[in-house]
Amino acid sequence: MDRNIYKYNIEVCGIDVPTKPARIEFNVEFENLLNYLISLPKEERKQELLKCEKVIFLEEYEKKEEANDMNVYFLKFVSLKYNQTREVLNKDTLESRGRLKEISDGDKECNHVVIVEQGRKIKAAFEYNYYGLQRLETIISYLNDMCVSYFNSIGIDKYYYLEAHNEVSRNFINELNRMTKINVATIVIESNRLGNTDFGNLAGREEVNSEIEITLRKARRNNNIPKDIIRQYYDNKNESGIKRIYVSGRNSTNKVKLDTEEMKQKEKITIIANAFGEVDSNEMFESVKEYLMRG
Repeated sequence: MDRNIYKYNIEVCGIDVPTKPARIEFNVEFENLLNYLISLPKEERKQELLKCEKVIFLEEYEKKEEANDMNVYFLKFVSLKYNQTREVLNKDTLESRGRLKEISDGDKECNHVVIVEQGRKIKAAFEYNYYGLQRLETIISYLNDMCVSYFNSIGIDKYYYLEAHNEVSRNFINELNRMTKINVATIVIESNRLGNTDFGNLAGREEVNSEIEITLRKARRNNNIPKDIIRQYYDNKNESGIKRIYVSGRNSTNKVKLDTEEMKQKEKITIIANAFGEVDSNEMFESVKEYLMRG
């Protein structure tokens, strides 16, 4: 069975409350959160994703302390799609077996995540599952929501949250350098990074998308958008809340469109699956960790 694995950078963002410590230690905070979650009954650690009619929860985790002060976390998440039941037929006889699932039932799907923390740098690798979860951001949102419950349980205000940013292949820069003309460049930024301004407050309303597009166009017909501007946006994308960059122009031979969303750093790995299409979690974790550690 083939699985696509995506690489991310994780950022710990402090919240300015009186309980916030001078330094937030990820390895301590994250382990406290995971231990709290695992201590809860499954029905209390689940979260419903109402828009896509799924339920997710952390099923298990393991932490390993390795050489050079490196902490490795292995996380297994489960999701199920409900409100979906069909009549089942036998493939050979086409005989009906009826509806074997209730509306509240769903097939169990798994996603494996490996997080490595070393020297205050945090990287993650995420297993994409078409029938399960398709973005690490869904899991990060789940952890941030559960973090509220954890801090409530110890009686203090939540003082951090997590953000995940896709690592993008350096091919983006290589292809950018090959371009001879850039006509249009669009920067997609999180609206909450606009701050406490009139524009930022309007962008932050519930009716408005949480992302803002900034489009750069050449001033005159024969002008060109400088590459160094795009490189600066690219190099600072994580710190600036930039979620996507796409560029239109041409190289020496063709018209070109570059898109960081389409150039996410990923790898396809092959894992042995059983007769039911289920993979061995230990083998999956080791393969995902190996990919992540290659840098």
